[in-house]
Amino acid sequence: SQAVYTVILDSKTSDVPPDFTKGISSTITPTNSTLTNDTTYTFQYVLDSSNHTISSFGFVLFNSTDDSVGSDSDTTDGGTVSVVKDVGNDSRIVMRYYYVIESNYTNSTRTWSILGSGGIETNLDNFFVDFKAYLLSGIFGLTEFGAVVLI
Repeated sequence: SQAVYTVILDSKTSDVPPDFTKGISSTITPTNSTLTNDTTYTFQYVLDSSNHTISSFGFVLFNSTDDSVGSDSDTTDGGTVSVVKDVGNDSRIVMRYYYVIESNYTNSTRTWSILGSGGIETNLDNFFVDFKAYLLSGIFGLTEFGAVVLI
């Protein structure tokens, strides 16, 4: 019998890919989820990384028909990119933003709904005014008395 034994353990490391979202902080503005039509906004993407070197970042704005309506990008290690845009009478604006670290592309999307200048209250008021007009017009086969009872 031996007094000394040798034990060899085979160590194997798994290749864990780097997490390119770790240490990333970003801010998207405007911060509201709804915007008002015919209003000018500054669309901004602020990006910072405490763990990785950012080689490029930016965004593209798209309207409700998916047409590109503005973009900005930079090749610095983080910072701010922005576009000043009047949203007009569109129904939504979509920002597709991204950053690149070590040739790895990471992206996301932010969407804003655009309301009429009166906001949601005006839109609801218009709905009920229009609804009342349709009912009173007899379009649904109701008499004026039946329409008044529903309203």
